[in-house]
Amino acid sequence: MNNLLSQILKTHAEFIPNQPAIISEDKTITYLEFSRLITQITLSLKEIGITPQESVALRFHNPTMQFMF
Repeated sequence: MNNLLSQILKTHAEFIPNQPAIISEDKTITYLEFSRLITQITLSLKEIGITPQESVALRFHNPTMQFMF
């Protein structure tokens, strides 16, 4: 059984897309929104040559996004 976080997120986005995945003081992000954000980040990293085995650090200007990662 392979329960990678990405697979769990995709499953939640499929079955409960409008349920909150991240809740902060001023914003709620649904599983579908979170899944789309992760997909965008993944594709951007692949475009610049980052492979799945490499470590990266992400910095966001939005405090909610910093909390998520």
